[in-house]
Amino acid sequence: MEPVVETHCGRLRGIRSEGISIFRGVPYAAPPVGALRLLPCREHESWSGTRDALEFGPAALQGHSALMEITGWTSDHPPSEDCLSLNLFTPGPDTKKRPVFVWIHGGGFTNGTGSQSAYDGTLLSKKGDIVVVSLNYRLGALGFLALPCLQDRDGGTLGNLGLMDQVAALRWISTNIERFGGDPSQVTIAGESAGATSVAALMAVPEARPLFARAILQSGHGGNTSYPEAMLETGERFMHEAGLAASDLGGLMKLPAPEILAAQERLSAKNPDGDWCMTFQPVVDGAFMETMPDEALRAGHLAGKAILAGTNLDEMKLFMLDDEKSFHLDEAGLLRRLDRILQSPGFRNRDWSGPVLERYRAAMPEASIPDLWWAMETDRRMRVPLLRMLEAAEGHLTNTFSFLFTWPSVAFGGIAGSCHSVEIPFVFGTLHNDWAPGLVGEGPAADQLCDVIQRSWLAFVKTGTPRVPELSEWEAYEAATRSTAILGAECRIENAPLEARRAAWRDIETGRDRWTLARKGWSGPIDTA
Repeated sequence: MEPVVETHCGRLRGIRSEGISIFRGVPYAAPPVGALRLLPCREHESWSGTRDALEFGPAALQGHSALMEITGWTSDHPPSEDCLSLNLFTPGPDTKKRPVFVWIHGGGFTNGTGSQSAYDGTLLSKKGDIVVVSLNYRLGALGFLALPCLQDRDGGTLGNLGLMDQVAALRWISTNIERFGGDPSQVTIAGESAGATSVAALMAVPEARPLFARAILQSGHGGNTSYPEAMLETGERFMHEAGLAASDLGGLMKLPAPEILAAQERLSAKNPDGDWCMTFQPVVDGAFMETMPDEALRAGHLAGKAILAGTNLDEMKLFMLDDEKSFHLDEAGLLRRLDRILQSPGFRNRDWSGPVLERYRAAMPEASIPDLWWAMETDRRMRVPLLRMLEAAEGHLTNTFSFLFTWPSVAFGGIAGSCHSVEIPFVFGTLHNDWAPGLVGEGPAADQLCDVIQRSWLAFVKTGTPRVPELSEWEAYEAATRSTAILGAECRIENAPLEARRAAWRDIETGRDRWTLARKGWSGPIDTA
């Protein structure tokens, strides 16, 4: 029998599959099109009768991503500006109040959708007796463009539209999830890459904090958020690429979607770090997003919540597929790259590059120069900033847990190792779906790891702690011990793994842009990436 649920906007009809009720393409806000383009989303109008929720809604407007296609992170659902929908997987609907797992997709804030097959919530919902929700939000310029003319517009804001969409989805969930068998007081927000950055950003949004109890960050952190000066500069550059004056609101409102995407692509192509750097991202505007996520944690604004966060061993090796020069990198070339990264304004400082290289050589004596480079990039861009987030929470949160995922990908002859995004099918139990075996492999060991990860994540969603029998000694993360779950062919707890690599960055501030560092009063070497 088809499940039917009465929401605050109207009745929805879903489907029943494998003991789970599924509702796809559920609108959580009005379409942000026409006069509503580039405005905060508004509540969806009510409808009469029963609305079918049988098919996924359109993905947010986005262009082609070669890396996402290579790794299988694509969707069959065409993109559209009318994209604000979510998908629910529930053992109900009934009156049983189950924990709720809300997934925010990644894709660098320019690509992705909640309907990707890797995010199918059927198996996770069934295994854990929880409600799983995935959602879409506006991407790229339509989701994160910051311009004075947009801020000054009636009802306008400074960027963050995509993040506001996520808050609107959480608000919809809070209002309606009991009707699907969920508990609005037990919501866990989770995401990977840009999705994890979104989770971090939501920690710094006062409107969002009452709408979730727990947070999971996979391969993402709060460092990929910016201050207004940086995003306003990006906005001006976007308008230049679009052939418009920075103040031309009328021209921007009429700009066809293909031209928006073309301007985005030209802007990203001029980014010195190419696809690995987020051109568009959340911005600390002081109003909607009041501060940087680390600062929100350090100020105790997340008291009473729980965090599970971690990275993959070889995160950035995914991006070497788009960096052919890295395969032939020698020591001189590596030092030149480090010099570009570790610089103070106006001059280069080789005094920092040499010591960093030597510390990595000591920690990885058998590694090649290219492998040393990608280990540095993994730690600098992903692991160290995330660990600093957990350190910021110390003294304010008791349930903060760290993991390191080490299962290697079988794709590309295995050269990418445990790269960015490989852990996702293990979380959702979709490692046998479609393209996944070609990325993560198959066999009893993979199935066993999937089972451990799923039970750990489900334990965290339900209790705020991810301990399971195989990881019974998993303690909260503290700087003194750095307790970390190693998740791979062998699952175990290790204190301070890869400590020499982490320590190599101890005296080096990492930040997304010069504005961030200037506000912190930093005068030492700057990570400008």
